[in-house]
Amino acid sequence: MSHRAFDGYTAPQTANGVDGYGTTIRAQSATGTTAKGGNLILASGKGTSTDGYVIFQAGDTEVLRITRSGLANVTIDGYLHTTGNTTLDGYLHTVGNTTLDGYLHTLGNTTLDGYLHTVGNTTLDGYLHTKGYNLFDGYTRANSYITVDGYIKVDGYTTIDGYTITFDGYAQAPKISQSNAPEPGVDGHHLTIQAQSSTVSPAYGGNLILQSGDGYNGDGTIRDGTIKLIAGSKNIITLDGYNVSFFLDLGSFGGGKSVVFLANATVVPSSNPTGGGILYVENGDLKYKGPSGTITTIATA
Repeated sequence: MSHRAFDGYTAPQTANGVDGYGTTIRAQSATGTTAKGGNLILASGKGTSTDGYVIFQAGDTEVLRITRSGLANVTIDGYLHTTGNTTLDGYLHTVGNTTLDGYLHTLGNTTLDGYLHTVGNTTLDGYLHTKGYNLFDGYTRANSYITVDGYIKVDGYTTIDGYTITFDGYAQAPKISQSNAPEPGVDGHHLTIQAQSSTVSPAYGGNLILQSGDGYNGDGTIRDGTIKLIAGSKNIITLDGYNVSFFLDLGSFGGGKSVVFLANATVVPSSNPTGGGILYVENGDLKYKGPSGTITTIATA
């Protein structure tokens, strides 16, 4: 199949109120039986060290650059949908939604005003900022940070080499969790949150900090957010900024601060412990049961 070369330039339209003429570059159509339409080939120059780019511009703004290794800078006012793999040497910016049936790899920054859905793996050497939600069916690796105004869901694993995952300030009850799709008869998978370890003396391991939000306390009322440790649906520990409650969501602290509340045992121990003792509350009495089976009342109601 033959092709034709096109090389031309039209001087700018200078008359007031007169639009510039449109230019169409189109390969030849074919109407005969089994005939194929002509290909449209946009080819940059081949260099001895570096090949030229193919660049698309809207006015003076570059919206797409194609290099030998893939796409470079991409700006899309609508949505982006690719059925293969996507590699970007520059940045990606879409105003609409982005759906990728393959993997996504960007060397620059990625800004999405819509949502991002990838069926394959996602590797980001820059940062990712989306104003919608993110759904990753593969794994996600970000060498910088990820900022999400919506939610992020990863069916694979997530590695973030930057400093944080930040949720939008207006997002209500954002959650980091394993996909909540239980399978009948199959144990749930573990979820581990761990600070960095250190193996060379005298360095310390990193701290794991769980911090609730500050509230206004100027009038003496505690309004700080709580930290809760919940096993399944059972509340184990609640920290409210001043006090600690065990086995009850909201402890009865009697107006005290820096005090500990123990809820009554729902079932008192019926057998003897081994390797230690049991501390519990029964009808308001604080009791201790040791390995010998002796129950000692430490304090009465």
